[in-house]
Amino acid sequence: MWTTESPSAVVESTPPEVIDGASMATAVVEVTSDVAPTSTGVEQRAAAVTILTNDNGNLTKTFFLDEGGTVQKQAAAKLVYGRYQVRHAPDLDALNTILDSLVPTQAVTYGRPVTAEGVVVAQSVKGPSAGAITRTRENFQFGEDAGVLMLDYDPPKDQVAFSPSELLQTVRGCYGVLNKVAMLWRASASSGVNGRGITGQRIYLIVSKASEIPRIGKVIFDRLWLAGFGYYALSKSGQLLERAPIDPSVWKPEGLDFAAKPVLNNGITRASYESEITGDDLLDAAQVQELTAAEIVELKAIKSAARAAMTPHVQTAKEEYIKKVAPMMAEQLKRLNVDADSAAISVMLDRATAQRTLMGNFPLLTAERKWVTVGAVLDNPDKWHGTRFADPLEPEVDGRVAWVNLRSGGKPYLYSHLHHGTKYRLERAPALIEVTAGELPRMVDSMALLLKKTGQMYERAGVMVRVNEEGKIVQAIATWMKVFVHRHCRFEQFNERKKEMVVAECPQGVINGLLANAAQTRMPRLTAVRDVPTMDASGRVIAAPGYDEQSGLLLISEQFSKWPAIRKAPSVSDLGTALQTLWKPFQQFPYVSAADKSVVLAAVLTAAVRCCLRTAPGFGFSATAPGTGKTLLAQCIGALYDGTAPAVSAPITHEEEWQKSLFSSALAGAGTLLFDNAEHAIESASLCAVTTAPAIKGRVLGESREAEAEHRLLVLATGNGLQLVGDLNRRFFTCRLDAQVDSSKVAGRQFDLEPLGYCLQNRLAMITAALTLIQGYVNAGFPAVCDGLASMDDWNKLVRSTIVWLAQQGVTKGFVDPKVALLRDSANDPEAAALAGVLEMAKATFGRNGKFTVAELIKRSAGTEGWADLLRDIAGDQRGVDARRLGQWLLKREGRISNRLSIKRAGLNRTKTVLWGISEA
Repeated sequence: MWTTESPSAVVESTPPEVIDGASMATAVVEVTSDVAPTSTGVEQRAAAVTILTNDNGNLTKTFFLDEGGTVQKQAAAKLVYGRYQVRHAPDLDALNTILDSLVPTQAVTYGRPVTAEGVVVAQSVKGPSAGAITRTRENFQFGEDAGVLMLDYDPPKDQVAFSPSELLQTVRGCYGVLNKVAMLWRASASSGVNGRGITGQRIYLIVSKASEIPRIGKVIFDRLWLAGFGYYALSKSGQLLERAPIDPSVWKPEGLDFAAKPVLNNGITRASYESEITGDDLLDAAQVQELTAAEIVELKAIKSAARAAMTPHVQTAKEEYIKKVAPMMAEQLKRLNVDADSAAISVMLDRATAQRTLMGNFPLLTAERKWVTVGAVLDNPDKWHGTRFADPLEPEVDGRVAWVNLRSGGKPYLYSHLHHGTKYRLERAPALIEVTAGELPRMVDSMALLLKKTGQMYERAGVMVRVNEEGKIVQAIATWMKVFVHRHCRFEQFNERKKEMVVAECPQGVINGLLANAAQTRMPRLTAVRDVPTMDASGRVIAAPGYDEQSGLLLISEQFSKWPAIRKAPSVSDLGTALQTLWKPFQQFPYVSAADKSVVLAAVLTAAVRCCLRTAPGFGFSATAPGTGKTLLAQCIGALYDGTAPAVSAPITHEEEWQKSLFSSALAGAGTLLFDNAEHAIESASLCAVTTAPAIKGRVLGESREAEAEHRLLVLATGNGLQLVGDLNRRFFTCRLDAQVDSSKVAGRQFDLEPLGYCLQNRLAMITAALTLIQGYVNAGFPAVCDGLASMDDWNKLVRSTIVWLAQQGVTKGFVDPKVALLRDSANDPEAAALAGVLEMAKATFGRNGKFTVAELIKRSAGTEGWADLLRDIAGDQRGVDARRLGQWLLKREGRISNRLSIKRAGLNRTKTVLWGISEA
C-alpha cells in the first residue's frame, strides 16, 4: 500500500544451517543432453534448465515466527551478482533430480542463455565484468529444442486448495491433448509450513519446442476458462484481475522458478511431499491448436458474465482504496510542494482506478525511490522518456515494474506490468497562454514549445504532421489543430469591461503560424512509422517504443515486452533456426536458380530494416506464365514491411506521372509500393532516383510550393517476362520464377502453406529472425565479404553483406550473393543491347574518330540490313525514324560505356547542328 517512506526488502541474515550456495554448486546432478525417443514418434531433445546461484543471499523464501507466534514469510534477496549454468533434462525424472538438488541460494529459469555458463548481474549494476549478462529477454530465450513448461498453481485467497489429484485432473480435463502427456507434480515452497498442508503447487511438462511455451500456456489458460475454472480477482485498488488455476505470467524465458526448499527459522517445520510423475508422452507443440472461432465467442461471453457479476465488488473495493490511500497521497504531495485538497485527490484516484488516467499532480515513484508528479514528467520528456517507475496504484510492490512512453506518437502513457499489464494515460492540466494583441510571435513560440512536449506532433517535408490511430502519417490541418490546441492549452484574455482575465479562443493567427512554419518550430523530424523492431545501418537494434531521434523513426507498441529480444551474439545454431523461421513461407515458390532465391532473401531482410536505410534497391518478380506466384511473393514481402498486404497498382507509363505518384507516396510516409503485372518495359528516371536517393522533390498538392520529402519506400514490381530499362537494371534485383508445367496448369497449383496468411500471422517472429541473421554479421564486426554497390552503401553493408557472410558460415546453403542476379539481368538488358548496337553501327560507319549528326546516322543506316530496324525500334514512328526522338535517346545515354565504347557530343557543325562522336575506353 502507499507509504510516505521508501519501502525496502532486504534479507537480514542467512540462517547458520544454510550451506553456502557456492559450495553447493557441485551438488547439482549433471544430466546428459542426448536425444530421447518418445511414444508419440516426436524426437525429443533435452530441455534446457538454467540454474542461477545468487552471491548475495537466498533465492528462496524464508519462514519464521514473529513475537506473537504467527508464521511470517520473508521475500528472497534480489539477484544482483551471481552465476548461471545450463543443465539438460531429457525427461521429467532428470528435471526432478535437478530441482531436488537446488540449495536456498539457487533458482532456475527455463530460458537458455547464449553460453552454457557465466556471470549474471542485475540491470542496475554499472560497469559489470566482461562477459557478464543480465537476466533479461535479450540474453535468455526459448529455443527451437524441447523446453520446460511450468504451470504454477496458487489457490484463491480464503478458498480450499485443490489436492494434487484434483489439480492434475483439472488441467488434463480442460484439453484432450493433455490426457496422456507426462506431468511432474511438485509442492511449492509454501506448502506444508507449520501444518498448513498443501497450498501452492507446480506441474511441469516437457514440450517439443520451447519457443511455443508462451502460446501453449495461453491455450491451456483459455481452455481452463472454457471448462469453468476461470474467475476474476480484485487488486488492492479495485482492478479486475483475470485468473484461472494456473498463473499466465510465468511463461517467460527470463522468469525465475523458486523451486528450492525454503529456509526455516526458529522452530518452523515443513511437511515433506514426494513429487509424482504421471503420463508418458511428450507434449507435441504441433498438436496444441488455437481456439476455434466459436470457442473464442464462447470465451468472450463467459468473461463478460464474470465481469458483470463482479461490478458491485469493484466499486466497493475502489471506494475503500481511495479512502485509505488519499491521506498518504496528500502527505506525499505536500512533500513535493503541490497543493491539492482532499476533493482533488479523490478525483485523481478515481480517474486512475476507473479510467486508467493519471492527472498532472498524480505522484509517481521512480526506480530510485524518488517521487515526481506526472506533470513534471510530461514537462521534461527528454529526461523521463523510457524511465522505469513503480506501479502507480501499488508503488510498494516493485520499483521497476512500469515504464513511461512520452514519444509514442499518440497520447503519452505509463505501462505497468503488475497484474499482467495495465496502460495508464498521462494527462496534464491545460497550460495557460495569455492572448495579447500584437504578440502573435510570442504566442506561436509558446504554443510550438507545448506541442513539442506532447510528443504527438512532427515535421515532415516542411509541414506539421501527426500519426493517426492506424499508425499513418497525416498532415495537420487547421480545423484539427484548433481542437488539439484547446485540449492542451487554456487561453485567457483581459476583459476591459469586467477588468479581469476571461477564457478566450485560440487566435486563428496562432494556428496559421504553427502550420505555416512547421520547420522553424523545430518539431521532431519524422522519417517513418513502424510497429516492429528494426535496425539501423550501424547495426543498432531499435526496439524501444517511441520516437528514435537518431533515425527519425517512430516505433509504436502498446506492450513492448511482448517483442522477442534479438541476441547480441547469435550462435550458428541460432542463425540456422532463424533462417528456418524466416524462409518457411517462401520455400515453395518455383525459383529458377539460387540467385533468384537469394534475391527473395535479400528482399525479406530489406523489409526488416528498410525504414532505417537511406537508400535501398527495388525488387522485381518475373514469371514465365500467369499464376506462378509472382504477385503473391511480392505481397508477402510487402506484408512483412507494412503489417498488411500491400495494395497493387499498374505501372505508370509517363515520367511526369511517375514523379507525382512517387512524391505523394513519400510525402504520406508510405511503406511498400507494388507495381503489378507490367505488360511493357518499365522505364523511369524518377523510379531510378527513388532507389538511390533518400528524398524526393515535388510540388505539394494544393499548395504553390515545392518540398523535399524524405522517404523509406520499398519498391516492388512484377510481370510476366518483366523488363526493366536502362539504369533500373542496376537498381532492381529481379527474382525469376518458373513453375515448369504447362501454362494451362500453372493456376491450378496449390501451396501446402498459405504464404501471405503465414507472413501476416507470424510477422513479428519473422522480423525477429531477419534481425537475428543480420545481428550475426554485425556481431562478427562487419567483415568485408563483398565489393561495393554504387549509391546503396548502407543496404550493401547491412543486407547483401549479411547474405554473403551467412553463406561463408555455412548457414545459407543453396543461396549466393544476390548480385549474381543483378549482373545476369544487366547483361540481358534490352536497353544495353540497343546501345551496344548503335555504338557498333556508328563506329563501323563513321570510324573511331568520325563525327556525325543524328540525320546522317539515320541516312547511313538505311542501306544496311538490321541497322534501320534497330533505329526504328528506338525512335521509330509511322513515317520512319524520328530524328528528334533519336537525338534525345542519345543524349540520355551520353558517356555510358558498352563494350569499351561510348558516344559523346563533339561540338556543332556549320549549321549549328549537334555533332556526335564515338570514344573508346
